[in-house]
Amino acid sequence: MSFSVKPGAKWILGNSLARGFYRVNYNRQNWDKIIELLHNSHTTFHEVDRMKIMDDLTAVSQVVETVPITLALEASKYLKKEESLYSLTGSLTSLSRIIGKLSVLDEYTDSINLYFLDMLIPVVERIGLEPKEDDSFAVGMFRGEILVEAAQHGHQPCVDYAKELYRDHVENNKPIDANLYEYVYNTVALDCTEEVWEDIFEEYTRETVQSKQRYLMKALASTPNVDIINKLLKYTMDETKIRQQDARIVLMHISMGSFPANLATWSFIRDNWQYYLETYGRTNSGFDILLGVG
Repeated sequence: MSFSVKPGAKWILGNSLARGFYRVNYNRQNWDKIIELLHNSHTTFHEVDRMKIMDDLTAVSQVVETVPITLALEASKYLKKEESLYSLTGSLTSLSRIIGKLSVLDEYTDSINLYFLDMLIPVVERIGLEPKEDDSFAVGMFRGEILVEAAQHGHQPCVDYAKELYRDHVENNKPIDANLYEYVYNTVALDCTEEVWEDIFEEYTRETVQSKQRYLMKALASTPNVDIINKLLKYTMDETKIRQQDARIVLMHISMGSFPANLATWSFIRDNWQYYLETYGRTNSGFDILLGVG
């Protein structure tokens, strides 16, 4: 593909509005110009383009030597000014590619948490914890994603609110807002006793709504407790506990969790390799999950 650029143009943007399903990479000079614009005048770009810029940059920074990870982190500083929840949540998802690799090193944990909270606390304060009647569609849709991200990085008000909603649900049978379901269960599971984890597992076995089942599976897999993770891994080999089609999803979520949990998962799969290979390795998606855990 070829195209012409007007004389004197200082930068170009490819795949505007993400109309095509492909990545875009630039030379360093063009990346620098785009990042400069993000910092000084981010609304020059459409909200879809801002998210796509961060998505492309975080992706190529992991495979292209001339685009270092530090460049993606530098670009992400603009997110403190991002008012589009669509762009913000999409960019946070993209950044998880980088943060996931850094988080395996304990010395980076505090810096990572401060980095995210610096971006997220102003947003949490702007949209609030509780759903309101006059919430915009975007706020209602993305509040849960913002709150769970803030809670995962140690924002105590978000942690406390999730536990409050869960306690009210368990003790008083009060339903949890559908847009906050994932946030509540993920946050509770991140720091819970084995007894509470078992309660969530029992809820998963009783749940008949598929979307809620998936949220509960993700929550069960998000615990950093390696003993509980090993129990969950054994459950993936027992269809009376976890259905085979659900076990693949559980394995995927565990592999995306903490480094100790990921390591425990790989050790478990290695010790039971023949079972997992015969059960999941005959399909592309199943084999991809096994490779992802590794």
